[in-house]
Amino acid sequence: MFMYSFVFAIDAVFMAVSAIQPEIESGVLLAIVPRPVRRSDVVLGRWLGLAAVIGVFVSVTSALEFWVVGTVTDYTPPRPDLAIAFLIAESLTMLTLGLLCSTRLSPMVGGIVALVLFGVCWVGGIVRGIGVALDTDLLRSIGTATSLLLPTDGLWRSALFNLEPALLTGALSPTALAANPFLTPTGPSPEYLAWAAAWMFGVLGAAMVSFARREL
Repeated sequence: MFMYSFVFAIDAVFMAVSAIQPEIESGVLLAIVPRPVRRSDVVLGRWLGLAAVIGVFVSVTSALEFWVVGTVTDYTPPRPDLAIAFLIAESLTMLTLGLLCSTRLSPMVGGIVALVLFGVCWVGGIVRGIGVALDTDLLRSIGTATSLLLPTDGLWRSALFNLEPALLTGALSPTALAANPFLTPTGPSPEYLAWAAAWMFGVLGAAMVSFARREL
């Protein structure tokens, strides 16, 4: 699932960065925007359509992986439904960021910007774990800041928490769990989930405003 979380995020980005800018350059949107269709509706419609595609893709792929792993190893995650939900949320976060980039940047530039931010925040999550293990406030603060800047790593760790076997997490100390990029000691807090939802709606709103103010 660690690998698939990257695959889902990359797929979401490259679906989103091609949603608006290429159609501006080709002139397709010039035939749509003059009609009684608000530009915000165009952005929202693209987001909803792509969100449905990525949601089905993540759900089917994850369910197949759980089935294969369960067949081969007889292990089933304790809460696979919640794990899939958080993986979808992580993918939708990258989808929303990619759509914002698509309102102003070319697909290549927008994809690079979104994926660099994704990588920086993933590294920030590792830095935060090291800070917890070493009891270093600076590293913890850096990790917390990146998880707020782009909540993908926090959502991935929320999915990870619902995949971990209870025997493993019970046998290791919270410090040891925090220092391991493949494990997490706790689930997401309600405050963090609220922030992730607010972040997504805020960036989606910014994409609508950006496209509405763009000269075609």
